[in-house]
Amino acid sequence: MTVVNIMVKSPAYEAGVRPGDLITGLAGDPVHNAQDLVARVSALKPGDSVELAGRHAQQPYKIKLTVLERPTRPVQQR
Repeated sequence: MTVVNIMVKSPAYEAGVRPGDLITGLAGDPVHNAQDLVARVSALKPGDSVELAGRHAQQPYKIKLTVLERPTRPVQQR
């Protein structure tokens, strides 16, 4: 699954995930599509840690992320 958009200041963004990256796995299992990734992340609780596998500029990576509570409204730029 290719990253199209990412929220600035999200754990994934802070860890270096960027638009254009290919997400290949979550918690050791393959990610099949965006819906699969969203469903699996949604099943996690704030504070849970999970490993995300991907590729950036043809280089594989694995990063450990801590799940945060999803904001109920967007943050506005000033």
